[in-house]
Amino acid sequence: EADESVSLKEVKVIRTKKITLLSVWILFGFLLAARPVFGVAGLTVEEVMKDRAASQVQVSPDGSKIVFVVSSPDYKLDVYRRNIFLADAASGQTLQLTNGPRSDFYPRWSPDGKQIAFLSERSEGTEAEGKKPKTQIWVISVGGGEAQKLTDAEEGVSAFEWSPDGKSVAYLSADRPTEDEKKREKRKDDWIEVDKAFRFARLYVIAAGGGKPRQLGKEDAHVTRLSWSPDGSEIAYSVQPTPKVHDGFHSKIRAIKVADETTRDLATWDGANTDPRWSPDGKTVAFL
Repeated sequence: EADESVSLKEVKVIRTKKITLLSVWILFGFLLAARPVFGVAGLTVEEVMKDRAASQVQVSPDGSKIVFVVSSPDYKLDVYRRNIFLADAASGQTLQLTNGPRSDFYPRWSPDGKQIAFLSERSEGTEAEGKKPKTQIWVISVGGGEAQKLTDAEEGVSAFEWSPDGKSVAYLSADRPTEDEKKREKRKDDWIEVDKAFRFARLYVIAAGGGKPRQLGKEDAHVTRLSWSPDGSEIAYSVQPTPKVHDGFHSKIRAIKVADETTRDLATWDGANTDPRWSPDGKTVAFL
C-alpha cells in the first residue's frame, strides 16, 4: 500500500508539471496577442527565439569553477545550438570551451577537475556521406584547446559517468543494427515490426584515455541510468524489460561488479524505479 501511494503522488506531480508548462505557453500566447490592445511594446516570438538560455550547470570538484551549457538558435540549420562555457566562481569571468557546428551538452567534470567530458553531435564528415551524426563522448581540458573524441559507438551515447578514480568512463549505448537491418535501410525498406527486435541500451566501460570499450552484462534489457559506487568496484543501474515508454513502470535497480560482472538486485518490486545514486560511504543507494 505504501508503494502504491508513492506512485500516485509521483503521477500527480508529473501531471502538475505538464499542466504548469502548458499554462505558461497559453499565458505567453495570450500576452503576445493582448500586447497591441494594451499598447505595450512587449516581446515578439522572433525576439524570444533570439534569447540564449543557460542550463546543465555543474560545479567543479573543488568548487572554484562552474561549467554550463548555453543554447542559442541557428536559423540556417533550423536547430538550437548548444555550447559549453566555463565560469570562474570567484570573479565570474567566463570562457567558451566549445564552438561546435551542432550541439555540445551534458558536461561532466573529471574527479581531479582537470578535464570535462561532454556529449556532442559533431559530424566528423558523416553528414557529407549522407549519414546523421551520432552523439559521442568528447573530452576537453579545462584550459581549453581541441576536444578529443573518446567513444565511437555506432548508435551513439545517451548518458555517461566518470569512475571515482577518473581512470574509466561508463556509458550507455543502444544495440547496433543487424546486417539485415543495414541492408534494408540502404534499400529504403524502412518498415518495422512493432514490439519486435528491440535495440536495448546497454552498459559499457571504456578507459578514460580511450581504447576498446567493454560491455558489462549480457542481459537483454534496456538500461536507463547508471551510478558508480564510491570505491569504483560496482555500478548501480536502472533497467526495464524493453525501451517502450510504459515499460519504465516495470523497471528495477541492480548493481554489477566491474571486475567480474556479477550482478545483484537492489530494488525489484513492480513500479518505476530509476536514477540510482550511491551514498558517499557506499552503504546505501537512493533512487526515484
